[in-house]
Amino acid sequence: MAAHYLSLLITYGTKILAAVVILIAGKIFAGLVNRIIKEGFIRSKVDVTIGKFLRRGAKYVIYAFAIITALSTLGLNIQPIIAGLGIAGFVIGFAVKGTLSNFAAGILLLFYRPFRVGDEISAAKVRGTVKEINIIATILTTQEGDMITVPNSKVWGAPIIKYSTKSSS
Repeated sequence: MAAHYLSLLITYGTKILAAVVILIAGKIFAGLVNRIIKEGFIRSKVDVTIGKFLRRGAKYVIYAFAIITALSTLGLNIQPIIAGLGIAGFVIGFAVKGTLSNFAAGILLLFYRPFRVGDEISAAKVRGTVKEINIIATILTTQEGDMITVPNSKVWGAPIIKYSTKSSS
């Protein structure tokens, strides 16, 4: 009887140890990838907002992969978990498609830089000076002093007229 328990302890103890090692390796790997992305974005001088988003996204993908691999190592059937994540991703993606559209347009605006903070522009039937460009919306200040928040999908999907530039550098 004691031999049976010892056998179970060795079998499950090894699996638990392997799962813990996988989780620790996932955390270390996520930190390494985070550093690589951060250094790459610092060297390339691309907008920090995109870098932060990619770093966070990579971290969560690596964590999810490590957790699923650890669960599989423990002997759990991970197929229902993966199927559930796929269905949840589809439902969430469909529910936030407007936000995702603004997000994608925000990334394009940050990469292509058709205008910068301080430029006077006309986009999406609105004219003003660019106060802020974030990942979801562009904020303009009109000549009257009003602040207008325009979703990035509207800005990117319409003609953009740049009237002046804050500085010529």
